[in-house]
Amino acid sequence: MALKENHFYHIYNRGINSAIVFKSAKDYQQFLQSYAYYCFLCMDTYAYCLLNNHFHFLVRVRDLSEQEKLFSYYQQQNRERYHGLKFSTFKPQNSSTQWGHLFNSYTRSFNIRNKVTGPLLEGRFKRIEVESQSYRDQLTCYIHRNPIHHHLVKKYEDYRWSSYSVFMGDEKNEFINCKEVFSWFSGIQGFKAAHEEMKLKLDPRYLLE
Repeated sequence: MALKENHFYHIYNRGINSAIVFKSAKDYQQFLQSYAYYCFLCMDTYAYCLLNNHFHFLVRVRDLSEQEKLFSYYQQQNRERYHGLKFSTFKPQNSSTQWGHLFNSYTRSFNIRNKVTGPLLEGRFKRIEVESQSYRDQLTCYIHRNPIHHHLVKKYEDYRWSSYSVFMGDEKNEFINCKEVFSWFSGIQGFKAAHEEMKLKLDPRYLLE
């Protein structure tokens, strides 16, 4: 089923049989750069988290009009490229197709670097439509909470490969719509408070030093 324009989705996938998908910092960086290249124009992105064998994204599918406006904006800013994406000739993008391009591109690069062959991810991406504001807000916190849930870190800000570090200003990714997300939580303090509430509510034992 195709992704519907102007709808929010939780997009996720994992390695085949939970195999490692990201082995090094270069792998994480490559995936994010490829995501920006293939998906920036067709999807507005609100949160992400990459873990060694799976990933999560919260996105909204842009319609054709929004794609054209975004394309024109970058042309007017005299920016010929964005993460390799050329802004010389506009071509509408289908979001489902772009995810396929992303997976194929990343798999090829991963296989070359690691001298392996074959598929890397479990087929097509998984998706859950986000149909309410409350679920959307909880999902934002849930995605960022994954490294804590998997006992990789104890604090959100200590994990580099999630968009939480982008919201806190520690990492730079223009494809994250920080302004809109902060508006959902009535500002950065509400954003941080909601994340701390989820951490306490779901796994209080892990907070013990």
